[in-house]
Amino acid sequence: MQKYLLIYFTIFLIGTEVFAQCPTSVSIVSIPDVSTVPVCKGTPVQLEANPSTGAITPNYIWVVNGDTLVGTDSIINLLAYNQNVQVYLITTTGCVPANEDTATTTIAILTVTIQSTVTPEPGCDLTKANILITSTGGTAPYNYNLVGIGTSSTGAYNDVPAGTYTLYITDDQGCNDTNQITVTPIPKELTTTVTPQITECNQTTADVIITTTGGTAPYTYDLQGIGQNNDGLFSAVPTGDYTLYITDSEGCVDTSVVSIVPFTCPPPTPTEVITPNGDDINDTWYIYNIQFYPDNEVFIFDRWGQRVYHKKGYENKDGWDVKYIGLNLPVSTYYYILKVYQENSEDLYFNGPISIFR
Repeated sequence: MQKYLLIYFTIFLIGTEVFAQCPTSVSIVSIPDVSTVPVCKGTPVQLEANPSTGAITPNYIWVVNGDTLVGTDSIINLLAYNQNVQVYLITTTGCVPANEDTATTTIAILTVTIQSTVTPEPGCDLTKANILITSTGGTAPYNYNLVGIGTSSTGAYNDVPAGTYTLYITDDQGCNDTNQITVTPIPKELTTTVTPQITECNQTTADVIITTTGGTAPYTYDLQGIGQNNDGLFSAVPTGDYTLYITDSEGCVDTSVVSIVPFTCPPPTPTEVITPNGDDINDTWYIYNIQFYPDNEVFIFDRWGQRVYHKKGYENKDGWDVKYIGLNLPVSTYYYILKVYQENSEDLYFNGPISIFR
């Protein structure tokens, strides 16, 4: 809807007409200024100068923000954008210099300013938000239209999904403004680290340590079939797969699967050749992976069946140096028996030859 403002200027002329080459003497009494006119931005505005000049037809000079428009029209049409408008009325008769005066008005824009606050909803799924829009300027009350969501007279919107929305606001005078409002999703995630502590071969239970980030502490841990606690520590949990439920203080829940797999140690593998020549290479008998089987026993025999070495709890750092009662054994082939004792399963037995070269 267009709005036109009609502004009238009254000019009083007093003079004496002379019928000679001397023209009429004209004096201008007054032209009142017009107060500031508030309108909406972009509103069509019509200004009209309506002087009281009797039979004299004046010329008009309109000056808008310093730009001069010369003509005889007493009406000017503008689109309102905070202009300062002046009008000059010029009257003359014959060759006498013109008499002039001015009137001034200012077109002020009614500006509506939008401010918005986007607040994530409390809870677990932070992909929605509550929006509160406030406005200044213009003339209350205001009407808000958040495209795709709806209209509001209070500027309050709840449960707004993530996305970018166009907002239109209109004040009581029909002035309007637009803005963009963005709701950014902030998913609340509980990140869990589970550490099954298995340190021995063929261990069938483990201590489970659970640490959590995200959400809001404190947390409650529920390891299905095992129990529930608040510290995330579970002892002697048998091997297998378990469902873990984690709940934070706001009721947000995350789930994961805890798998406890028995640690199968690689088998002990003895070397079959010893070269005790002092070069620190194969100078002693080495059993790979023996560290996983501390409860072991070693027997070594010569080819006639005589035992030349025996050790419980064999360790490579103190390996057999191919001596018997302090004397170097001759080059030959010897035979070993390795026993591994296990608490939770059957004992293991290994045997084979050892060749000595010097």
